[in-house]
Amino acid sequence: MGWGVKSRGRRIGQWLALVVLGTTVLLSCVGLLGCASGTTSASRATPWTGTSPYLEPSLYPVAVGLDWGFIDKTGNLAMPLEFEGATDFQEGLAGVKVNGAWGFIDSRGEVVIKPQFQQVDPFSEGLAAVQEGDRWGYVDYSGKYVIQPQFAGAGDFGEGLAPALKNEKDDWGYIDRSGQFVIEPKFMYGAWKFGDDLAAVEDEDTMGYVDPSGKYVANNFHVAGNFSGGFAIASVLTGTEGEKYGVINTKGKFVAKPEFGNGYEFSEGLGAVEKGDLWGYVDETGALVIQPQFKWAFGFHNGLAQVKVGPGDPGEMAYIDKTGKVIWRESDATGGSLNSSSSTS
Repeated sequence: MGWGVKSRGRRIGQWLALVVLGTTVLLSCVGLLGCASGTTSASRATPWTGTSPYLEPSLYPVAVGLDWGFIDKTGNLAMPLEFEGATDFQEGLAGVKVNGAWGFIDSRGEVVIKPQFQQVDPFSEGLAAVQEGDRWGYVDYSGKYVIQPQFAGAGDFGEGLAPALKNEKDDWGYIDRSGQFVIEPKFMYGAWKFGDDLAAVEDEDTMGYVDPSGKYVANNFHVAGNFSGGFAIASVLTGTEGEKYGVINTKGKFVAKPEFGNGYEFSEGLGAVEKGDLWGYVDETGALVIQPQFKWAFGFHNGLAQVKVGPGDPGEMAYIDKTGKVIWRESDATGGSLNSSSSTS
């Protein structure tokens, strides 16, 4: 999870920043965006082979009102509600907002990169996209710029490439770790993180997938999500039923007839889908394994997924495990204790 929507087009999960975060943050959502200027080579980027020096904890950002903290996998408060915003932990670090600026903390809550940025995305392949002024660049674990701020938009690195937008009026493309475009800026409305050697891109009225050379593998979807473990959520427009979502494989084929009214990213073997007015989760065969019961549902991260439950609109923030059990919900936050034994929405 983890995010900041910088695309100009439609997209699975595009409403996340509005619905979930309210005034502050994101959960990552998803890796985002795509490209901009310059020349191009079709050569494949060198994959990242490094490792993070920081422990990857099972901690999850939560908000109570405007205050953010972190719970553990059992729903207990692990870090106090003292931040103005927070992202997921990725590669051992999480973005937090303090006094109006974003920085990064480790699993002990210690500041690793001091708050100084307008926005941040979580770390991916050793680099994090950060915004300074109106430009995006990339920092390493020490907070040092590896790619200087120069882009109007920038997304997560995946398989050695990251989507980036040089200027607002440009198209999206992909840069390597030197900051050079290796897939030319040619995607009008957006480009997203590579996974399984495929990246979702949007141009004109369709979305599709390109390989690391920038060649289209499929270009026939209305909405296309990121691949994870060989599968993704995508949608097509049908003549009689309108837009329908389902699970596709890396060949761009639906594993089962698309039948859902909305969908979100496929992650950790499950994809969030909407049936009727409620959200649940499907597995790699497209079968429902967590029945629709939530107001909104997002991707799994380290075994838990954020959902919206309860009365009202848009409902309250909650986390579920892979059985659909609610581990924590916002209304359980009383007296400084965050713990939930709830099992339904």
